Amino acid sequence: MISRYSIIIAIILFNLSIIIIAIMRRRTNYLVKYSTLTLVVLALLGVLRMVIPMSFPFTYVIQSFRIYPAIVAALDRPLWAGGMLTTQRVILLVWGVGSAIMLVRTVIMLCKVYEQRSKYALVESAQVKKMVEKLQLEWAEVIVSPDVGVPFVTGLFKARIYLPNMEMSDDVLEVILRHEYQHFKLHDLMIKVFYFVLSVLFWWNPIVHTFQRELDKLLEIRCDMALLATMNEEEKTLYLEALASVVTHTFHEKPVAEGNALALVKSGQPGFMDQRIEIILNSGELKSKRMRMASVVVVVALFFASYFVTIQPAHEVPADYDYFTISPENAHIVIAPDGRFWLHIDGLDRIELDEDGVVLEVFGDILTIVYEEEIT
Repeated sequence: MISRYSIIIAIILFNLSIIIIAIMRRRTNYLVKYSTLTLVVLALLGVLRMVIPMSFPFTYVIQSFRIYPAIVAALDRPLWAGGMLTTQRVILLVWGVGSAIMLVRTVIMLCKVYEQRSKYALVESAQVKKMVEKLQLEWAEVIVSPDVGVPFVTGLFKARIYLPNMEMSDDVLEVILRHEYQHFKLHDLMIKVFYFVLSVLFWWNPIVHTFQRELDKLLEIRCDMALLATMNEEEKTLYLEALASVVTHTFHEKPVAEGNALALVKSGQPGFMDQRIEIILNSGELKSKRMRMASVVVVVALFFASYFVTIQPAHEVPADYDYFTISPENAHIVIAPDGRFWLHIDGLDRIELDEDGVVLEVFGDILTIVYEEEIT
């Protein structure tokens, strides 16, 4: 069952996964030995955990007697006495309006980017055409323009590789084209667009916006390592030469209309470029596939384990208060044919539940829910 408590836990775990990724992405030694596979899996599972914020009857509930009840009370508090407008509804309203505004702004920004690209001056390059034929880039269109500052790639179903009009050797050109096309083969642009949508939905969350920048770097490193795995030492040297050539060219680059693109290098990121170079120079230290898969298995196990524990508000029962215990062992929820919800407790009369009530929201996470015709 999905409740606001399970949604809150899912958002917290998603943010935690982002923080872990941001920390580990900066650890060059870890990336050299274990590659980016574990971090990419963690990013995908973090999103999946938020998209499926479920609680199950087997989920163990950790009771919070102070912090959580205070938060719930603040969310349910009317803005004025007797009013229907609560803090929670105002937050949801602001959230929805903010997401709509962010979506409109994003669409306008992308339209401007595409319009700018459509005005690029095009240059015919026999060298580029020959290299495209050599590499057999069937699902790619290569565009050379003096308006392009650094190489970058766009396109979800067909790669559009943009190259600056700069002099380079055939070897360097080959490496650059392989790098940009590798992004397309790895579906990096789809991943970036997906997280682009998340940043629109969670516009209020600074961690999500921070991770957008981290994601660009993570995808660049993943692309580097995918290519390095197919290269000998001479080709790795050419790869470094290609990076150096593009970095040198960026001193005179024009603004790049990136939008949802992935660029080979970006200005203003000297520390990240140093990290990429260090990874290339130490690419031979990669751990065995078994060790890398073991780390992925740990992440997947933690993902499933997160569904076994949740946190819910709890209240102390006064000593003189007549109460009874509700647990999966002595109670269950029944949905009647007319759509009403009933709480059945052993030894007590059944209790009708409000579909939007707190009792159903809380115990719906831990009790078995059956339809009346199933138990007649």
